[in-house]
Amino acid sequence: MFDPLRLASLIQYPNEGLGLLSLPLGELVSSIPGAYQLAALLGLYMWDSIDGSHSKKYGQRYCPFPLPEPNNAHNYASDVSIIVPTIDWDDELPGNLLTWLACRPQEVIFVTVEKEVDRLESTLKKDTRVGLVVKQLGTVIKVASVQEPNKRSQLCCGINHAKGKILCLVDDDARWTTTNVLAQLLAPFENEDVGLVGGPIGSYVPTDRQHPDVITPWEVAALRIRSKREPGMKAFFMADRSTNFTVSGLTMLLRAEIVKDPYFQFLFTHDMFNGVRQNTGDDGFITRYILFQHQLKHREYSTLPRKQWRLGMQLHQDAEVQTSILTDHQFASQSKRWYRSGLRLRLTCLLYEPGFRGMRAIAPHMARKMSGGMMTPFFAALRLYLWISLWMAAPQSAFPLLLWVLYNWYGSLQGFMKQYPYCSSKIWAAMIADNLYLISDIYSWLTLSQESWSNRESGQAPNPSQNPQNLRNPQSQNTQTHPYAQHQMSQSSQSTLCSQGQTDSGDRTGWNSAETLVPLMPAQSTQPEQRKERGCKHVKPTPPPKEKKVHKNHPHLGAIGDAIKDFTKEYEDAYWKRKHMKF
Repeated sequence: MFDPLRLASLIQYPNEGLGLLSLPLGELVSSIPGAYQLAALLGLYMWDSIDGSHSKKYGQRYCPFPLPEPNNAHNYASDVSIIVPTIDWDDELPGNLLTWLACRPQEVIFVTVEKEVDRLESTLKKDTRVGLVVKQLGTVIKVASVQEPNKRSQLCCGINHAKGKILCLVDDDARWTTTNVLAQLLAPFENEDVGLVGGPIGSYVPTDRQHPDVITPWEVAALRIRSKREPGMKAFFMADRSTNFTVSGLTMLLRAEIVKDPYFQFLFTHDMFNGVRQNTGDDGFITRYILFQHQLKHREYSTLPRKQWRLGMQLHQDAEVQTSILTDHQFASQSKRWYRSGLRLRLTCLLYEPGFRGMRAIAPHMARKMSGGMMTPFFAALRLYLWISLWMAAPQSAFPLLLWVLYNWYGSLQGFMKQYPYCSSKIWAAMIADNLYLISDIYSWLTLSQESWSNRESGQAPNPSQNPQNLRNPQSQNTQTHPYAQHQMSQSSQSTLCSQGQTDSGDRTGWNSAETLVPLMPAQSTQPEQRKERGCKHVKPTPPPKEKKVHKNHPHLGAIGDAIKDFTKEYEDAYWKRKHMKF
């Protein structure tokens, strides 16, 4: 046993014996109560401080993309098609639409379910301001529909009908803050390698709710969570031109050629996780695809040449997009969906596509942060154990450390209260939001396979694995009748088509009339004029590619070879209707 009196004697009379050097290191450290726990906690908090300092330095180096000269720009607002998937919209939709129209896009395409088409048109026409702006600017507004609510199918419906060379995917609760949002978000596309652009995301709180007695704890928690996102976006982008995991689906811009590729649409609508076809998480999928699609093993099925696309994060105040905040417990359901989708994205990126090594080669900062996020539950449990142990062993050491931690936390909360002074009366809700990860990660793991679209009633779609694209005929989920398989067939079996009397309308978007959309061949790689010159009768079918192995997240990819070989002229029994709105 170590004798404290002996230690005091050696300190007081160092010339007698070897002093402290005669003590074993382990015995010296163990003589200090709670030394191991204190050292471990200090190490964890020091790591957080260093990591935060590095992120802050990266963020300070960020500069927005400069706006091009009007005469030298490659893209204009009139080149943009806005696509809005919507169900159970709220009364603010016409007002949000006006903020989009103020940026003068080429067209706005709403995609809802068939039973809601009339109600959507009535909602838009009821606000007379919408009709006046449409007549003044000449912007086209269209309403398309699918059979059942499925956000990914609705997006594909709008994508295939859009005419712009830049597509803007917008949530129905997005509110653009300035008339320069599109101009700002188009600036990164001046770089030819940029395929996806996002901007800053803010929270919209109506003036009548900006009062301490009116605002609810749910709103305070939402404001706290969203206020911490933008600094991280700047740091990620400056570190490796990535983002903090996902470009927000509230408003994102993409090059039309990327998302009109049947290869993308096939993967997008057949994205599987643990045997469940995904409906939500569209923004996470798109971000992952843009960054890492050139690494995919089955990339040869794409109609586009292999190219490494980059993100463009335009974090300028004139590009800010705001979203309304839920004022009640529905925010909890929304948060659960966010955390669950985030966990799925991390698992997919780190373990499957592209995998940790693939991520590290393209976005090392993102790979490190994502790996660290997966360790959050472990480190949270470790910190809890160390705190309890330290308090029991040496409360006199735990108390100063606790004061230091609370002081830093108070500084962060004080900055939040300066930004949103009307939240001060319910600051406790922000404190809970800061520690929500303690239970959100556990809940996300337990409900990893659950799937729904938002907190709205119509968003609880049928089992996606039984009805992946909301088609009339559930059997049509077979890949041999999927538009992607049809596109592959169009290159390898043109003579078969001609012998069966199939005609080619040359309609690249798949629209065969003014009222009905049939997903024929969404994005032909061979131009209609070229097919006409060559003559369909003299074209020999190209042998189908060898059958690929079945992929865990994309099981249908293994059957593409057979689908191309055995495909007939039967089309999917899916009709997407759309209308040009007249005001």
